[in-house]
Amino acid sequence: MCHPQTEPHFDSGDPVYAEAARAFLLSGGNMLAQCRAIQTYEEGHFHTTEGITVGSEFAIKTYSNSDTPYAQWQGEVASNGGSVPSALLDDGSQLRPSTFSVVDDGALDTQYHVWATRVDGTADEVLGGMLHYLGGHSYDEGADLLQRDAVR
Repeated sequence: MCHPQTEPHFDSGDPVYAEAARAFLLSGGNMLAQCRAIQTYEEGHFHTTEGITVGSEFAIKTYSNSDTPYAQWQGEVASNGGSVPSALLDDGSQLRPSTFSVVDDGALDTQYHVWATRVDGTADEVLGGMLHYLGGHSYDEGADLLQRDAVR
């Protein structure tokens, strides 16, 4: 699967970015938002009805929907650091029907570490795309920029 637009760590409270992302997704684009970019884009309520709260790191993981293309990795997905290591639903918030978890803590009050949603329009001419979220990160600060970008 190709992600033509990626945001590894983008911090902005300006709703113009979520609006631009929605237009991109509705045109058929796909996107990956990681770490702080999750909060930036979830202000547009792509995955949830009322938003998210930053969660914590967690050790026990449930790998749901592991047959999806986005869930193809080797080994365990680490929940290690970053400004958004996971996310919890805000009070009264729910996942949208098109949103699915890929990695979570398996608890009743679920913390989501990796999750995705289909962003569709209502008109026949609107294509729609996938928006993926990946919480947390741990990059070797000693590595050069090219190596760090390759890890992402």
